[in-house]
Amino acid sequence: MTTHWLSESLTGCLSSPLCRPTAFTHYGHTMAEAMYNAEAAKDGVRKYLAEYEPDVNYGYGAFFCGMGPAFDKAGLKMLHWAGQKDSICTENSIHQFVEKPYLEDDKYPEILKDLSGWTMKKYLPRNLEVMKPLANLSFDAMLEYGAFPSLMQFAQSRDYKNV
Repeated sequence: MTTHWLSESLTGCLSSPLCRPTAFTHYGHTMAEAMYNAEAAKDGVRKYLAEYEPDVNYGYGAFFCGMGPAFDKAGLKMLHWAGQKDSICTENSIHQFVEKPYLEDDKYPEILKDLSGWTMKKYLPRNLEVMKPLANLSFDAMLEYGAFPSLMQFAQSRDYKNV
């Protein structure tokens, strides 16, 4: 009787822990530390790979590692993560997507008519604090009047003498 190739490859994989935070917690780091310290994340993943030598990639828990500061600055609203202020995630939890309707049923025709416009003016401003100004912009003028005059909407009143 021959063994199926998939069961042979899974045997090596299943002998190593597949829980995503394991690459960090097993080596003395928390998931929160990995989210805010890329060096701690790299240290944990390197040690995990060296010890277990897995032959199947399950992500090793490195999703978004080191991205905590960028997520904070961007004001990311559609995700919770370990180490985030007021997060629902514990210090050793993986990320958690915020479950809510991102597109209401009555707005579906709007997305079909203009996917790019809906994404730029609705989806991104609702989910990233840094993108809120996009909600008030008009991209229509870029087609009608040309790109350069349309860029005036991005202008800010400031002292250009010192630029």
